[in-house]
Amino acid sequence: MREGRGLEGRRLRAFLLGDGTPGPIEVRLGRRLLQLLSPESQQGRALLDAGGVDLVGPDGEALGRIPIQEARKRLQERLERALASPEGARAGPGRFGHA
Repeated sequence: MREGRGLEGRRLRAFLLGDGTPGPIEVRLGRRLLQLLSPESQQGRALLDAGGVDLVGPDGEALGRIPIQEARKRLQERLERALASPEGARAGPGRFGHA
């Protein structure tokens, strides 16, 4: 973004990998992609930590605007539940994004 222009009116979205690592943060106005922010940048980390980004899980599940730590916790809990179930134990780790 240019200096002096905020993110108001823009949609921020990032997809999470199976290990909870966020991909680039998409800055959109409607369907138009305006910019990609690095999740490792100061601005990207601040947005993710504050829950200012719509997060999408590795299976396409909308997690909403929650802090990245909460999203990682949810993914970890879901993986643990799946592995504890008889069906999940047979499927192996490749089913959960870890090949």
